Amino acid sequence: MRRVIPIMMLTWVFLAVCALGQRKGEPPYTEATFNYSKNPTRVVLHVIMSGQDLKIRTMTLFGDGRLDFEVRTGTETILAESSRQISTEEMNRILRDAVDHGLVEWDNGRIHSLQLTSRGGRGYGPPEDSANVTLLIALTEYRRGPYQLKDVERTIRVHGPGYAAEDFPEIVEFAGINNLVILMNEEFGKAGGVNK
Repeated sequence: MRRVIPIMMLTWVFLAVCALGQRKGEPPYTEATFNYSKNPTRVVLHVIMSGQDLKIRTMTLFGDGRLDFEVRTGTETILAESSRQISTEEMNRILRDAVDHGLVEWDNGRIHSLQLTSRGGRGYGPPEDSANVTLLIALTEYRRGPYQLKDVERTIRVHGPGYAAEDFPEIVEFAGINNLVILMNEEFGKAGGVNK
């Protein structure tokens, strides 16, 4: 048993060093270029948030700029829904923020290693009743330094993104997800009657 702890500690230190080293010398996320489908039926961004109130809120952005909102119960009963058209500039701003925060290159192993490094090897978990967020981002093209991807779809699941963004300010990906949650809450407020 005495040997297990040092081996485990060396493993997380090694993983953390590898994760940190992957980014050294590469251009920042803000220099990435991207493109997305303009197809009105193609989902380019989809955010699902569920919380303690047992309601599921979704925000879906389509290629033509249509932004749909929906509130459901856990049993799939629709409580409210709304839709609005956003400008190309607004759509680009939303996607640009997600790209600038590294969400297209999200890597669970790397994020976990950075969390362990930040907390000196101790585990981390937000309060049990924190929101669960699932995010899908779909781009037709993405380029940053050595990364050149076509038709990329990234799905990310985070428990308590607000807590994670606050507790790990050095992990920009958490701030990016939290920004989308804030945007989603603002948009639900604008779409009167949706945020029931």
